[in-house]
Amino acid sequence: MKDIEDEIVEVIQKAVHEMPRTLLQKLLKEKFQAAGVKVKEAKLREAIEHILSGSDEDFIFGDKQVDEANVELSDGDFDAIIEKVESFVKNDVPAILLKSSDLAADGLYKELSKRWAEEHNQQVKDLARFKKNLETRYGEGLNKLRMLVTIAREWGQEVHTRRLTEAKGQPSHLDDALLRLHVRACQVTLEIVVLLEAGLADGAMARWRTLHEIATVALLLREHGDEVAERYVRYQIVESKKALAAYQECREDLGYDEYSEEEARQIMIDYEAVIAAYGQPFSGEYGWIAHILGEGPGKRVTFAMLQKAAGMGVMRAHYQMASYNVHASPKGAYFRLGQLEQTSNILLAGSSNAGLVEPAQNAGLSLGKITMTVCSDSKAAPFENNVFIKVVNRLMQEIPPDFAEADRTLKKDEEKLRRQSQNGT
Repeated sequence: MKDIEDEIVEVIQKAVHEMPRTLLQKLLKEKFQAAGVKVKEAKLREAIEHILSGSDEDFIFGDKQVDEANVELSDGDFDAIIEKVESFVKNDVPAILLKSSDLAADGLYKELSKRWAEEHNQQVKDLARFKKNLETRYGEGLNKLRMLVTIAREWGQEVHTRRLTEAKGQPSHLDDALLRLHVRACQVTLEIVVLLEAGLADGAMARWRTLHEIATVALLLREHGDEVAERYVRYQIVESKKALAAYQECREDLGYDEYSEEEARQIMIDYEAVIAAYGQPFSGEYGWIAHILGEGPGKRVTFAMLQKAAGMGVMRAHYQMASYNVHASPKGAYFRLGQLEQTSNILLAGSSNAGLVEPAQNAGLSLGKITMTVCSDSKAAPFENNVFIKVVNRLMQEIPPDFAEADRTLKKDEEKLRRQSQNGT
């Protein structure tokens, strides 16, 4: 693409450079023709170069009829030429560049389309080779994380089936909310595994942020019971009201239809009902637990408060790190988990086998915690329950050191390669 751009600019620069000569040659030719004299093109070009050189000497054409012709160039002639050049640069060059960019874009698109199948196949091969190498290095830890997801899903399915049976298909708000959160946690952890397999540590860390939030909420619901769980379930109404307001604000710009009057009215009726039942603080952020954490009228509830109340404050720094990869913060732009050397001028725009420790160990800890919170059940067979707990605990403990060991080996290998490169071996 750069080559095409350079060629276009070079052509335009050459045209602008030659334009005064071209206009001057045309003007002289017309003046000689008006005088009834014919001049050879080569001699005209020589005369023009002489004029543009700024020489005060007369130019001799070597033809008596031409040299004696009464042909003059006035200041007005030169002003007209300058005006035409300036007009070309101001009006015509932008149009040429726009047209050229359209043609260049069309050409580039056709070229990319023509060779995309080959390019895609090569990318698939490169990614497969990368994943194979990453699996060789991190496979032990990755397999334990995969095992944890599997056992969490199986245990969760058993618990869900038993509780539905016990509740005759009508689970409590607490059981329903916890099991739904656990299902979502399993899915998010699978997403993290996929990102880790692809060497996208920063993306995996961003998804862990969501997993951490799910685990934190689950812990709070378990601690405070069905009354808070019911508030949590009914808080969907507040979110629907906020979504309605946001939709109505931007729908015209997007060309979307209005909400039907019936839908909008029902949302507002439901919203007013929950505010009447739980009070105005219920309308705020995390309003479902504002009556416990708000500590006074108008007190804003933050996620940091939820973490602390759930005993998850120890993960605050990790959560902050994960937030950099979710928002467009300067820290997120300048600090990348997947980049071994943060001071390097090489910027990471794809996969890397570095930085997998934090998202992997955090995912294991969060999924293990929510699984034991949701699935541990004194009503279940003690032997079976204890077996699940022991296996989940063991995986939670083994995942971090496995990834850490692979990461240490990676850094040693990279240092060895760097020394070899410096020594020319």
